[in-house]
Amino acid sequence: MSATRYLDAFDHEWVLEKLSAVNGNDELFQFIDGLFDPRFTLKQAGIKKQDLSYWKHEGLYENRAGAEGREWTRLGFFDYLWLRLVVELRKVNVPIKSIVQLRIQLFTMSDEDMKMIFSSRQKSYRELSLPSEIEKKIEDAITVQSELFNALFKKYFSHFSIFVLGLMLQRKRLVLSYTPDGQFHLLAPDEIRSEAQMKLFLSLSDQAHASVPLHKLMEEFFMNPFVATKEWQRVFRLTPIEVKIVEAIREKGTVDVRVKLRPEMRGYLLVEPRDRQSIEESLFEVKKIVAEGGFKKITIQLEGKIIVVFEQRAN
Repeated sequence: MSATRYLDAFDHEWVLEKLSAVNGNDELFQFIDGLFDPRFTLKQAGIKKQDLSYWKHEGLYENRAGAEGREWTRLGFFDYLWLRLVVELRKVNVPIKSIVQLRIQLFTMSDEDMKMIFSSRQKSYRELSLPSEIEKKIEDAITVQSELFNALFKKYFSHFSIFVLGLMLQRKRLVLSYTPDGQFHLLAPDEIRSEAQMKLFLSLSDQAHASVPLHKLMEEFFMNPFVATKEWQRVFRLTPIEVKIVEAIREKGTVDVRVKLRPEMRGYLLVEPRDRQSIEESLFEVKKIVAEGGFKKITIQLEGKIIVVFEQRAN
């Protein structure tokens, strides 16, 4: 898997907007800093202390700087999802040595990777039709602060954090597959009609392989009974009103509530029917819950088979 494959899971428009906005760099890095904050327990991640100790010894996990004394009890959001991925890979019998190599690939940003990623920004400018003054502002900032920017980028944007942010922003379906030759492949089912993805799909179809749906890791986070709604609020920056709506909807027990980042780095609620309940029935139910709760300035709309509920806020 190449660096550009991970970048494909990321929302170019979002990051370019942040880099071009006033104080956008600080806002972006502060937000991602919060995803590194140690706030989750091993119980929430479904991991035993002895398993983590063994994985650490084998090179599957590394203590963050400054976390001495608490490395067994608290995990950042990226740590949480990485270790959940390790759990799923072990379930399908992927060898630890192979997972170690995957970790090196996912968490190491080489100079060559940096060049590849930054070279793709010119393509992004064209695709997004950015005004020339904004494009120049971004380029000037990168040029003037190149060393600082590169250092910050390497710290905050490993390949792993890039596609985790992509899942948070876009909720794309991404599947990590492992083949007997020891190689990992990243399959995007929604892009199966593209030549590269179809070729990969056919290749995987012709051989034994193990797969882990990465997008399911995010969904399991919301369904985890040990993760409180307040953790959603902290990770996705929900407002107190949105948290109350989440709790009210979940209490009914007939629909699933998850969260997606809005471009301005705030969350909005995604509500999906459970079992055989129709989207129309769920929409009626959600509107009733919102009305009974007396919530004001709430928008409810459909995105395909998903109900979107969010508070109208002034930016």
